[in-house]
Amino acid sequence: MRSRSPEVSDQPLRATAVVQLLRQAGFELFTGVPCSYLTPLIDAVIDEDPRDYGYRCTVWTAPLLGRYLKEVHGIETSCKSVSRAIARLGIRWKRPRHRLGLRPDTWRQAKGGSKTA
Repeated sequence: MRSRSPEVSDQPLRATAVVQLLRQAGFELFTGVPCSYLTPLIDAVIDEDPRDYGYRCTVWTAPLLGRYLKEVHGIETSCKSVSRAIARLGIRWKRPRHRLGLRPDTWRQAKGGSKTA
């Protein structure tokens, strides 16, 4: 039976700790990162305002999260991987529903016109 080295821990590694350890070892850019690894990094910022991180958007999008991961953590990933990580978090992307505004029958009166056309 093999004995474990004393520095090995049973505690799970945090994603930020792994990135920090790899950077100390000389790694700069990471590609092909599994979405399970991206999930905690995204979870840490998804409820924050992107403007707090210097972005000009008010909500996070998959491309913006990909840009954040590259700029802040040095992780280059696809939008598809980011979307999978978001799905793992149980977050649903919601697209706005655009409805054409229908004019009410009295719109001319509101604009100062007469009832007849």
